[in-house]
Amino acid sequence: MMLGRKWFFFGGLILGPLIAVIIVGIGLWPWRATSIPPRWENNIATRSLHAAVAREAKNLKAPISASEETLRAGMKIYRSNCAGCHGDFDQPSKWGANGFYPRVPQFLQAPPALRSEEMFLIVQGGIRYSGMGSWKDLMSEQETWKVVLFVNNLQSLPPAVKSEWEAGKHE
Repeated sequence: MMLGRKWFFFGGLILGPLIAVIIVGIGLWPWRATSIPPRWENNIATRSLHAAVAREAKNLKAPISASEETLRAGMKIYRSNCAGCHGDFDQPSKWGANGFYPRVPQFLQAPPALRSEEMFLIVQGGIRYSGMGSWKDLMSEQETWKVVLFVNNLQSLPPAVKSEWEAGKHE
């Protein structure tokens, strides 16, 4: 009886991955960016990403503070470089929310659950197997810090910055 369970267990260890490889190999796995990611896939990817980024950001500290000036500068950078995919005030990105696999976070609807230091690493390095490219050669580290501080403070912007954000000022 015990021998049968062992064979069943080890058979499952081999058969499950083998079936997955066959499904992928013969082209039965969904490939469209408009496919809706299954919950299990989303959970595994999110947990893996958060754990890896948290580990790398453990000793990283933002070199600037979230002052009104910094947040205003971050808002301008966000609007120029990020809003197309991540959405603007009261305007989620239809393209980012529907045309990517996995979906692009819409920060106004779901503020990031990451620290600024973790987001800094993501913006600088990008995320593999997603539409989030590396901005390391496109934005300076100072600009990156400003934009991630802005995004992390979306729910608590100073009144002057908040009114500019809500008014949609782009200058």
